[in-house]
Amino acid sequence: MAGIARKEIDSMIAAIDDYIARTLAERAGFPILKECCLENGWDCDALQRIARAHAPLACAVRRLNANKEVRLERLAATGVIDKSMATLSLKQLGWRDKADPAADLNMGEVAHELDQHLRQRIASENRGLRA
Repeated sequence: MAGIARKEIDSMIAAIDDYIARTLAERAGFPILKECCLENGWDCDALQRIARAHAPLACAVRRLNANKEVRLERLAATGVIDKSMATLSLKQLGWRDKADPAADLNMGEVAHELDQHLRQRIASENRGLRA
């Protein structure tokens, strides 16, 4: 994997970017990594392994998935595609439709620390104004 030529990586990135542009040009199109791989004759798992070793290629894969995510949200919000199908595709990208209790607890701690910090800063500024 590490022996792949920079020229080949650049060619793969160009093919991914071309695929993204073509799918976004379609009224209800959105990019799908496996479809991009199929069109280019790539093994999707191999592409992802190569991307882990080559940051520019990994960035292109993330760009494809980010475009997919944004497009799915817009198409579902405007009723162009079925919301349940958009939800399924978004879940494949890691979205969850249930809150993560651990994350909620962590956010509560962060909010509490921020609140304490702001109170201390306001008190400090008030002391400075009185002097």
